[in-house]
Order: sequence, then C-alpha cells, then structure tokens
Amino acid sequence: MVRAACLVGSGLYIGATLHDSIWDCVVWDAPVPGDTVAGGHAMNVGFVGGQLAVITWARRQPVTWDWWDHEVDEAYCLISEDSLDASGQSVVGLDLDAMLEEVIKVTA
Repeated sequence: MVRAACLVGSGLYIGATLHDSIWDCVVWDAPVPGDTVAGGHAMNVGFVGGQLAVITWARRQPVTWDWWDHEVDEAYCLISEDSLDASGQSVVGLDLDAMLEEVIKVTA
C-alpha cells in the first residue's frame, strides 16, 4: 500500500516515533528493546532505487520496512492538483479523480 500510494498520489506524509538509537545509523532500522524515545517527527516518504526513504532535515534518509512497522504512527497520501501536468495528468497518467479512486482502492 505504501508503494502504491507513493506512485499513485503525490507522495506520503508520515508521523513517526524516533528512538535514540537511530542518530548515528546510515539506515534507520527498528529500535532496540528498551531504547529511549527521542520524540515524534513528520516526514515525506519516497523510494530511491527501490529503497524506502524519508526526507527529513533537508536530506534523504534510508529506512527499513522494520523501522516502518515499528515507528510509523500515521500516513497520509498527498493528492494535489499541483502534481498534475498542463494536460491535467499525474506522472502515471491519472487525472485528479482517478488518483483519488486509486488511493481509495489501495487503502480500503
């Protein structure tokens, strides 16, 4: 659903918990048991070379699906006319109504 929503919509916006163990990691992974919560954070989501990544603090941060499963509290698919080209089509050839229909399919 995450990949489909990123492709069909204009991206995903998530809220996640961040634990102290991630700060020095190249790839964020699930927290270790007993790790201290640093706080919550809102980020954009995308895929780079097939790898899940978040955009945070002006940089791309690779994350694992285990991180996603443990840390993401909420996710919103972004649908906007701003992502349509001059002919009213998204990058995958959908108009705004079709984008909404497809997102409903993958989230229902």
